[in-house]
Amino acid sequence: MSKKMNFKVLLKAVVIGVLLLLMLIPLAFVKSLMSERSNYKQEALRTISSSWGADQLVAAPFVNVPYSYNVLSEDKNGKKITNTVEGVYKFSPRDLNANVEMTPQIRYIGIFEMPVYTADFAVRGNFTPQDAPANIGLRYGSAFLTIELTDLKGIAKMPEGNFNGAALDFAPYAGNATVGYSGTLGRDEDYKSNVDLPQVKKMDSYYSEDYAVRAYSSSNSIKAISAPVDFRNKSGNFEIKFSLRGSGSLNFVPTARQNKFSVKSSWPDPLFFNSFLPSAKEISSKGFKADWDISYLASGVPQSFEKLDVTQSVFGVKLSTPVDNYRNGLRAAKYGILFLALTFLACFVFEIAGKNPIHPFQYILVGLAMAVFYLLLISLSEFISFGLAYFIAAAAVVIMISCYIRYGIIKQPGAKYLLAPAAAFTVLYVYLYVLLQLQDFSFLFGALGLFAGLGAVMYATRNINWYEE
Repeated sequence: MSKKMNFKVLLKAVVIGVLLLLMLIPLAFVKSLMSERSNYKQEALRTISSSWGADQLVAAPFVNVPYSYNVLSEDKNGKKITNTVEGVYKFSPRDLNANVEMTPQIRYIGIFEMPVYTADFAVRGNFTPQDAPANIGLRYGSAFLTIELTDLKGIAKMPEGNFNGAALDFAPYAGNATVGYSGTLGRDEDYKSNVDLPQVKKMDSYYSEDYAVRAYSSSNSIKAISAPVDFRNKSGNFEIKFSLRGSGSLNFVPTARQNKFSVKSSWPDPLFFNSFLPSAKEISSKGFKADWDISYLASGVPQSFEKLDVTQSVFGVKLSTPVDNYRNGLRAAKYGILFLALTFLACFVFEIAGKNPIHPFQYILVGLAMAVFYLLLISLSEFISFGLAYFIAAAAVVIMISCYIRYGIIKQPGAKYLLAPAAAFTVLYVYLYVLLQLQDFSFLFGALGLFAGLGAVMYATRNINWYEE
């Protein structure tokens, strides 16, 4: 006897597929709302950063010597003319020892918070004679020392120090910048290339685009403060102390032939990144201490130059913050269509196996309940930790859907009709949470989960006669 396909089952499967596509609309709305809230948060953080101080990059100190020389040329009529070329030649220290203490604080705008810091610098070292061009007319009598920064408004108090025993009197430098930074930071791929997360195993738990290091570019070159010094390209010692305010990260340029940096703070979660990681570090719940020992052979910063892009020489430390709720919320929403598909498939299998028809409108209600989960998750996570928000939102949705299936669809007595769907949805949301926590193994875990889910559906439908009317 020939068998005919049950077209009612086929038609119901098509209807469920259409409903699944329609559920992309509320999911898209949820993702848009999450992105809007994330943008609102970023705007609040930019407001804090602009008023307190941005991510700072420090290149200090340099001795700068103005120069000028004449160049003979001819105009279009063959008449000889003299043009004067002017500029600034820079000298780097031979040895540099920098001790930095970062005092962290938290600043708020509404419900949003951002870590900021005040960094107290104690810098000392020495300059030694260097080879310098003899034909460009270096004016040593006009030499000045510079501390070069990306955000001058972050200077907390007037720097103090001396050069060869003479006090330094700093003022804003009005000349053209000769040190620039054209690198870009702030994306996952930038950090993963050379990053040290001392206390965690996964990137996404301590990295947030909202707190990302802003990009510095040569078009927005490093600014400076300067102080006149008596420098004749001879040996000279210096000591400088200054305080700098910033937000998020503090970046350094190893300017000397031999550089030693020591940074300590009471912040328990540092992120070390970029060209050089610490040679030694200590981290605890009370804070961290990190040391760098870098030579100019590694940094590529010469002992004397006219202009320099320090992009490849920068290293730094960032005051990391725990997981960003919007970032993880968006990651969870990306799996929304997968979870809806698994849920609708489970309901369809239950409908066919149990011969208990489920109306398309009931599918829509279940799908909307799962979409509301993401709204609950992101709204709760603005006030409590992401893990706790996930637990509360998942528990609420599991209870609501399970009760609806028990009393609105099955309508039969027995605790199993309530506990069975509750257990299935609990496994589903636990699976999603574990998937969100994984970084390197998320793809493997996701593939294994789909394989297991497909196997469970095949097992549950093994005795169904799909040709039965």
